[in-house]
Amino acid sequence: MLEYYLTSILQQQGYPFDSVALTNETHDGDLTKDITRLRTRKIDISFTPQKYADWMITNVPLFDVFPVVMCRKGHPRIKAGFKLSQLENEEYLSPTMWPSLFEDNIVLNPHNKAPIYSSTSVLNLMMMAATTDYILVCGRIFAHQFEKIVDVQILDFPHAKPMGTIYAHYHKSRAADANIMELIKQIRVGSQVRLENEN
Repeated sequence: MLEYYLTSILQQQGYPFDSVALTNETHDGDLTKDITRLRTRKIDISFTPQKYADWMITNVPLFDVFPVVMCRKGHPRIKAGFKLSQLENEEYLSPTMWPSLFEDNIVLNPHNKAPIYSSTSVLNLMMMAATTDYILVCGRIFAHQFEKIVDVQILDFPHAKPMGTIYAHYHKSRAADANIMELIKQIRVGSQVRLENEN
């Protein structure tokens, strides 16, 4: 979903894909691999929901992720105006590779109840949420993109605050690379425009 979201932002901004060649990676759970590939210049830029603790890597915040609850339309218990305490009784889905964004133990899981199902694919979890009574906590930006193709219910959290940030990462030696700087600028501007349009 992150790849789709970033690509759609850049398309909306009129980014010149045909005239720029950059290699990139999005978060697959192995931060060490991403850092190694940046340090050895095997990739130009990486996008993840975590800051890299490496002095040779620059972390640039792109946009914050706000949580929503996604469930199927007509869910028997979860509806607009739900209380957080109601979520404790629900079976929930968990994105295993995005721990810094979705803190299940705080939001859904105060009693350490295990998720009914975990997956590295947020898209897979969204499809399950759309077709079962399981609930999914995911980023509003991703949920609204999914809502365009599947009929789902997306509910805001009471007093929602950002639960994480998506970062761009590049090697410090690439700080003067005009293509990397322009890509980051276009994503930041495009994500802000989209956020304003959603509110």
